[in-house]
Formats: sequence, C-alpha cells, structure tokens
Amino acid sequence: MREHPVKPVENYTNPFLVTAFVLLFSTLFALWAVFGMIPALVFSVGLNTLIPSRRG
Repeated sequence: MREHPVKPVENYTNPFLVTAFVLLFSTLFALWAVFGMIPALVFSVGLNTLIPSRRG
C-alpha cells in the first residue's frame, strides 16, 4: 500500500454555525406561527438557560 501524505482538514465551523442559526430561526418562527409569541419566548429563554455561558 502506498502512504499518502496527511492533509489538514477544512474548518467547517462557520458553515455549521450558519446552519444552526437557520435551524433555530426556523424553529422559533414555526413556534411563533403555530402557538404564538409567548411560547416562542419561553422556548428562547429555556434554551438560553440550558446553554452554559462561557464568560469568565
């Protein structure tokens, strides 16, 4: 077998963050359309408390 040189992997952080934003925005928009603004706000606050803050 031939040995292939190891190449660095592309950084897919930015495309992942854009996709996550689009998914989150779509979910909040669907919640707002189906249930109203209050459940969408409650869901947003719940996500905000679940995601740990990285501030020192």
